[in-house]
Amino acid sequence: MRIHQSQNTILYTALAVLLMAGVYMALSVGVIHQLLSPGSAGSRLAYGIMGFCLLFLIDPVRLFLRQFVHFIFHRRFTNYDLIQQQCMSVFVDQGDFFAVCGDIKRILQRGFNVNAVELVLKVDGQYQQIERTEMVPRLPGDPMLRYWKEHPEEHISHSVGDTEQGISSEMVYAFPLSVERRFIGWIAFYHTHVRYRFFLDDRRFFDHLQPLLSVAFQRLRIERKLEHRIDELMTLNRISQTMNSSLHSTETLESIMDAVIDLTGVDRALMYLSDEEGKFFTPVLGRGLTDDVRLDFTVEVSNSIFRHMISTREPLVVEDVANDPRINQEYAAFVKTTSFVAVPIVYKEKVIGILGVDNRKSQRSVKDIHLDTLVALANHAATALANSRMFERMQQFNSELQQKVEEATNHLKQLIDVKSHFLTVASHQLRTPTTIVRGLLSMLVEDPDMPQKEQRKFVAQAFTSMNRLERIISELLSATELEDHTVQAYVEEIDPVEFVHGVVNNLEPLARERKINLKTEFAVQAKRFTSDRFKLQEALSNLVDNAIRYTKKGSVEVHTIYNDNHIEFCVRDTGIGLTPEDRKIIFEKFRRGDHGIAVEPNGSGLGLYIVKRILEILHGEIIVESSGRNRGSTFRISIPLQFPDGAQSAKPLTRIGD
Repeated sequence: MRIHQSQNTILYTALAVLLMAGVYMALSVGVIHQLLSPGSAGSRLAYGIMGFCLLFLIDPVRLFLRQFVHFIFHRRFTNYDLIQQQCMSVFVDQGDFFAVCGDIKRILQRGFNVNAVELVLKVDGQYQQIERTEMVPRLPGDPMLRYWKEHPEEHISHSVGDTEQGISSEMVYAFPLSVERRFIGWIAFYHTHVRYRFFLDDRRFFDHLQPLLSVAFQRLRIERKLEHRIDELMTLNRISQTMNSSLHSTETLESIMDAVIDLTGVDRALMYLSDEEGKFFTPVLGRGLTDDVRLDFTVEVSNSIFRHMISTREPLVVEDVANDPRINQEYAAFVKTTSFVAVPIVYKEKVIGILGVDNRKSQRSVKDIHLDTLVALANHAATALANSRMFERMQQFNSELQQKVEEATNHLKQLIDVKSHFLTVASHQLRTPTTIVRGLLSMLVEDPDMPQKEQRKFVAQAFTSMNRLERIISELLSATELEDHTVQAYVEEIDPVEFVHGVVNNLEPLARERKINLKTEFAVQAKRFTSDRFKLQEALSNLVDNAIRYTKKGSVEVHTIYNDNHIEFCVRDTGIGLTPEDRKIIFEKFRRGDHGIAVEPNGSGLGLYIVKRILEILHGEIIVESSGRNRGSTFRISIPLQFPDGAQSAKPLTRIGD
């Protein structure tokens, strides 16, 4: 199945030599012999010049013979330069994913006079065959895919009747698409005539065209993924705005269910909510459901697969309901599902709902469903439900105020002050990126003929603003949740090396973007410890993120040190440093040093407050050290190697280093 070097080159060369020899003999007898005396100096010179000239014509004649044979067998003369120019112009002029792929297939099909051209690309983590307006997944056992997993850089050329490894005999040639040795797909040519073949010139052209098409298709895949991500962020932002404008969860949950269908492309979606004790789940909202689906039932956790999801708090993919022993077949029959994906709706580490989706109508594989998008929407649902329950509790609290007016008045005043401060800062921080995005998008809508380069520039700026908005919302939600002093730690054993590498790897792109050298260093013997991985990861990530953002040039170092029965994570930078006045206020909510505001004006002032609150929950402490302005800073967080048994809450443990 590998390409064999054409032996026809020798044959064409021999034919060209014989043809030139015949011409030489004909000219010798018919021209030179008649005009010049045999054996004379003139005749010898004429023979030599003619032979020299005919020698240089051997290669052009050989190529002509090959093209002539191409035409006889395939009825085509191939203009390679024109094919390459047409392919490249498609990527420059077109923007739609399917339009570009379709044009490339048509150009190659016409240029090489084949019956069909197949294009397969890796899209959304799966190899998909690109058709006119849709993508057809290629199964893992596909012969072509299996072959290239073993030979990712080789071309495929079939001999007559060759169906090695199950590949169709009509496939006459195929070559892989790869970028930086990463296999991203392939292009295959099909012809019904069993004697149709590609020749050496064609194969050489494909060797030249392959890297150009690979890079072009890689760019196309990235643009498609970016467009999908922008749509997703805009939808999530719209849901966030709905949550901010209403304390009732119904409107937000309806928007979330609509977004599930729009963003993931699934056929059906169903949301279950739990009772107060978490023992039963009831279906409450659905999309794409037909009349034969029952929703008048309650799922008992102990007798369903929901028990597994509650214990792991992880998404679940079930491809065959009938043969999965964890599935309660009675519940599955109620909703008429044969395969599904379910993600937990988690608030304060408790599963308060389940979001399930499937493709009952189209029968597409549930493995293709975007889990990350479902998880993000489930998180929004959790926040909406939490806000709703908080609102209900507030109403109950207001009724109790009638009996305890004096006692509740001071507490209510404090809540109003905190809320006012929160809304003031949140309004300023959220309005700025929202206004920028709205302005950029309005310019794109109002000017549909705007050059593509400017459109990409505006989209990139809008994407940056959305990232900022997402970060601010995340910090506001984290700070709000951590204010609840009933928050508990979810304790597990942690490998410090793996833990630190996970934090550093997530922030490596930001460090590269800002040209900051991000380093790590570990103690000689790394000891495992027990704590809340997710909360500690958020705290350390905030410190490293701050160190990168407030360092104009130089490096950020993350060290792991053991001290008695504690493990210490030290984040040292060469950044703007801190004054004694700065160190007194930086752990307060919405407070930052003046120099820090000048360097990074878009910060929320919540990062270090979140770190402090997390360490209170984890029975740790934080120490900050700095020699002054522009002399760098060092933040040390220390937690016990063994989380205290029975620990419920913690006293404030923040202190300022010298």
